[in-house]
Amino acid sequence: MSEAPPVTRARPGDDRPDDDLPVFDEAFVAGARYVEEPAHLRTARTAGTARAGRGRRLALAAGALGLVGVAAVVAPGLGAGSPGTGRASAGTSGPVRTDGPPQTPPESPERLLPAPALPQGGRDHAFFAETADGSPVAWSPCRSIRFVVRTEGEPDGGRAMLDQALRRVTAATGLSFVDAGTTSEGPAEERSAYQPRRYGDRWAPVLVAWSDPVETPQLAGDTAGYAGPASAAWPGEPEQNVSGQVVLDVPQLAGLGREQARSVVMHELAHLVGLDHVDAPRQLMHPTGDDRSPTEFADGDRRGLAELGRGPCL
Repeated sequence: MSEAPPVTRARPGDDRPDDDLPVFDEAFVAGARYVEEPAHLRTARTAGTARAGRGRRLALAAGALGLVGVAAVVAPGLGAGSPGTGRASAGTSGPVRTDGPPQTPPESPERLLPAPALPQGGRDHAFFAETADGSPVAWSPCRSIRFVVRTEGEPDGGRAMLDQALRRVTAATGLSFVDAGTTSEGPAEERSAYQPRRYGDRWAPVLVAWSDPVETPQLAGDTAGYAGPASAAWPGEPEQNVSGQVVLDVPQLAGLGREQARSVVMHELAHLVGLDHVDAPRQLMHPTGDDRSPTEFADGDRRGLAELGRGPCL
């Protein structure tokens, strides 16, 4: 597998179902019943309908494990160059409105990194959301995806594992990730995508937080993490991802081998860029698995990630 360019460094930012089966994400389980995500993890579209990511289960030798993929939509919208309105949040059944940043031009008129070749075949993929023309809601390839890491509780080797997963997602999407430093911000059910007092007058960077069930009740039981994007749509433009968060359960990940733990982070980062789950056991985005399941992206995963990396330059 070809390696992507290293993660760019920037200046620091401010400041269930089958109890015997360990779980990656709660939800759709092949051959079992559908488990709807808890209400507090459902998220809102601008049209007011709820949508939630689906989860993955992995049968392992020890320890229950679960991850949840979620996505939220915000609705900026006063016009080009004007402050938008909207809030990325979870736990709502309709749009939530608040201040947003002014609309700004992309960093570059052209994509920042080359687009990866579209893998042949690879039908087994799905997206969190699609635009009116049927294309996936994606991040702009002409803007870097800035992220901050809440390092409190980070396990030994955690940063190396995150960097390895980021390089794989970059290679599969051609999207540029920029490390904007560390933060004291903790995970939240209703994390705002716009936090000017903390991050300035721009969309909040993606939050990557190491956590546990004591701090984050959503991680209780079999849930080992959750992740997803927050998207926005300016008037006259298609919806695009602008922020998001990835929350990882350190005690749960500690019970996994290095490759399996890294595959969990890859799975959640794939949710962050917009990939949903598929009922295809050979794909990393399959909701169930066991110790024979892939620990790297497969053809369907790669096809979906490559398509997500070809969003419009907004």
